Amino acid sequence: MPTTPHSGIYYEIHGKGTPLFLGFPIMASFADIFGPNAGDIAKHYIEKLSDHYAVLLMDYPSIGKSKDIPTAELTIDRVIDDYISVFDHAKFDRFIYWGYSWGAAVGLQLASRIPARLSALIIGGWPPLG
Repeated sequence: MPTTPHSGIYYEIHGKGTPLFLGFPIMASFADIFGPNAGDIAKHYIEKLSDHYAVLLMDYPSIGKSKDIPTAELTIDRVIDDYISVFDHAKFDRFIYWGYSWGAAVGLQLASRIPARLSALIIGGWPPLG
């Protein structure tokens, strides 16, 4: 089970090709968290994308197979550090980021902090302005 030594975050990589990170709400343990019927959502993403992309999914701390962290430690700086530790451990030096809702907000933070590592940013479900 691949986990980052720094944060204890569980992640999986499916396929080969251009690095693509599928962020929240798609998670590595999606089926375990939401049940087998909902788990088909992550499976379908992987099936459609893994022919052309190295698809990285992770379980953020306190979710799925990742270790728990105290709620008080859930700051944006911690989130960004944790995500970067996963990208580094998975050897995702430059990649496409996809996120929805909370995952979109994290994507915007990453784009403002590590823009050289993102080759594309795909976000939805969260108004970045206003």
